[in-house]
Amino acid sequence: MERQTEHKIIQPPPSWVLIVRPFLMLCCFVAGFVAFQKIVIDGSVFDGKTTPAWSNDNIDLYKAREAMRSADFAEAESILLQLIKKQPNFGEAHSMLGHLYLQQDRLDDAERHYHIALDYLPGEDEPAAAIKKIEEMRSQQSVPGYPPQGVGSPEP
Repeated sequence: MERQTEHKIIQPPPSWVLIVRPFLMLCCFVAGFVAFQKIVIDGSVFDGKTTPAWSNDNIDLYKAREAMRSADFAEAESILLQLIKKQPNFGEAHSMLGHLYLQQDRLDDAERHYHIALDYLPGEDEPAAAIKKIEEMRSQQSVPGYPPQGVGSPEP
């Protein structure tokens, strides 16, 4: 005995579904974009300790880094101080300013900004390592006869 299978004919969806479906897809796309903008571009969801990747602050940080590379320390310092004035909790700017001051042997200023950077970048090792380096530099400066003759800075 042969078994006959029944074939169902699939009916196309009603016309209102064809009209509403693209509208719903567009709404989902717009809602996703708005959420993306709030999180990544505006940074409004951030806790204040991080800076969104696409912010003007990171562009200024890049400009400061380039000024430091070209040995334009005054320009780099100016950019970093403006960033810190605008956003005092910007740990990366404090860390970079500490690095700039360390290059200029301004140890007190460098240490102060590295400590601030540690407050806002608790997982970063660089500020803590730099503070330790500053402490070592200070201890070496307090040793009589250091640095030895012919090593380091020339005698006056």
